[in-house]
Parts: sequence; structure tokens; C-alpha cells
Amino acid sequence: MVLNFIKRKILPHISNFLNYKEAIVIYGARQVGKTTIMKMLIKQLKDNNIPDEAIFYFDLEDLEIL
Repeated sequence: MVLNFIKRKILPHISNFLNYKEAIVIYGARQVGKTTIMKMLIKQLKDNNIPDEAIFYFDLEDLEIL
């Protein structure tokens, strides 16, 4: 599957925090691109050979995980 995204100005700022040993939380209003940013970050991590087991993504609208 090919993912084509509009480049986001915030992405480099968030990327600076990826090496920290803490969780990153992205929150905001609906339909502003939070999921898109997460997918872009996950792709960036995988491109940098980060294993899938080290990447955690939670969709809090999924009632099964709440």
C-alpha cells in the first residue's frame, strides 16, 4: 500500500522527540490530521529500521482497548 501525505510542518518538531524514552501523545480536534501524522511517524520509524515490536499506536476510539 502506498501512502501519499501532504507534508506537515509539525512533523520535524515531533520527530525530535522520538529518541526520548517517554511516550508522545498527539491530541487535538477531530479531522485535523492526528492519525495522518502518526502514520507518517510510524513510516519514518520503520524506514529507520525500528522493529514493529518497538512501535505502539493506540486509537482511543477503539472501545475494545479502553
